[in-house]
Order: sequence, then C-alpha cells, then structure tokens
Amino acid sequence: MREIKFRFWDTHRKTMIVHEDINKEHAWYYLTEPEKYFITPIQYTGLKDKNGLEIYEGDIVIKMDADWEIAEDWDADDERWQHPLPIKEANRDVVDLTHFGFWLRNEEFGYEGENLQSSIYYEIIGNIYENPELLNQNL
Repeated sequence: MREIKFRFWDTHRKTMIVHEDINKEHAWYYLTEPEKYFITPIQYTGLKDKNGLEIYEGDIVIKMDADWEIAEDWDADDERWQHPLPIKEANRDVVDLTHFGFWLRNEEFGYEGENLQSSIYYEIIGNIYENPELLNQNL
C-alpha cells in the first residue's frame, strides 16, 4: 500500500509548498478548495527515482536505458557482450495521474502511457511548474 501525501504549487506566489511545511488542517483546505487558495495539489506516486527522490505527478523525468546503438556492430561472439551496456537517456517525459495510476504522458506501447513500476530507471530533473523549459531541452 502506497503512502498518500501531497505537495502544493502556489500559483499566486509561484512556489512549491512541500508536504513537511503544511499542517493537516491546511492540507484539507488546499485539497477541498484549491482554487480559493490559488493552490494546485500534486500527489506523490509512492515511488522513488534512481537517486531515492520521491516522484510526484508533474515531475519531469529522464528514462534511462541501455545504449543499444554502440552494440550495433558487435557480433554474437564479441566479448563486450559479457559486460553491461552503457546507460544513456532514452527520453524525458512528465509523470501524470490517470484513473489507471501514474503514467508517463507521452509513452506509447499500444496503450496510453507506461505505468511507473520500475522507477529505478527514472531520474527526476525538475517539474512542469518550476522547470517547464526542461521539456524542450536535449541533454
């Protein structure tokens, strides 16, 4: 069972309010009347990235994968296959909450998104509230 907690984006002050800075009474008001307080609730996925950081909806993550391009010229007997392939950025995306759970917004595998169950392959680099420019950059 995952831990349920939130952080909040203050749309008026353009600042993130983290879970630890809010008492339960304020959190209740923020969740039940977010527009009144200029607050956007952001839910914790229950997962952590490869560095142990908590992943929230709206986080921008880099998905890491093996660098298969370097192995294109290797033959089946190549001893380099005995060692792990180097890891590189496969893509970056935004974590979304749907009625199916937490998914990557732009992943396509014949269904809508990729469920974030193997979070060790992801690294948080920012979020859509504080760092929207990260979606348009290549590393």
